[in-house]
Amino acid sequence: MPRYRKLIRALMLAGLWVIGPQVFAQALSIVPIRQNLSSEHRSASFSLTNNSDVATAIQIRGYSWVQQGNSDNFIATSKLSVSPPFATIPPGKTQTVRLLLREPAAQGEEAYRIIFDQIPDRDAKTVQLALRFSVPVFSLSGQPASADIQWRIERRGDGLTLVALNRGLNHSMLAKLSATTASGVQLKLNGPAMPYLLAGNTRTWQIDDPRHVLTTGARVHVQNLGPQDKSDQWVNVGPVN
Repeated sequence: MPRYRKLIRALMLAGLWVIGPQVFAQALSIVPIRQNLSSEHRSASFSLTNNSDVATAIQIRGYSWVQQGNSDNFIATSKLSVSPPFATIPPGKTQTVRLLLREPAAQGEEAYRIIFDQIPDRDAKTVQLALRFSVPVFSLSGQPASADIQWRIERRGDGLTLVALNRGLNHSMLAKLSATTASGVQLKLNGPAMPYLLAGNTRTWQIDDPRHVLTTGARVHVQNLGPQDKSDQWVNVGPVN
């Protein structure tokens, strides 16, 4: 079970969440794996291809995406419409799914998730694994905006927590986050699987420090080496809260 969870997390880091990864690789594919919309570009589309030898039915829904700490919540919305809401894709065929942004973001950006759920065939004589794709869509305002990540390390009781606060108006993608002590010791970070930090939100990672090498004032080298929003800075360990 732990290995299976790690595989699911790895898929989520790529911006695409799939239940049943082996089936996904063989049966269904989707491009692109994210979309940006704005008042000038209010429509977009996905191509969903059935690579299997049987027809597959899909339900498609759009949600507003909000974060509360390390939790990602999807809320029903009328700002983004999806067409068609249901589709049956024959073997080897591709279904186009269209998006229409009804209300562009007033400032910064607003985040959405398009959920693609496979509908299992009730008449099938074999066990089926249901697939779910969760694809990010961002609504951008016409005003220039960017992410602004502020890092700190808090000592909470006997534990240490790496905190990232996005004070900007756009999301940031923390895909390859690492933390290293001044002596070069790589620290293990335990936190959210999804790499996105939305505007105005805070995310945290528990720091594994079994040898207690990080005392108050110690310096930690924090890096984000992912494909977007690269960062490199030193952060001091704060006092006990």
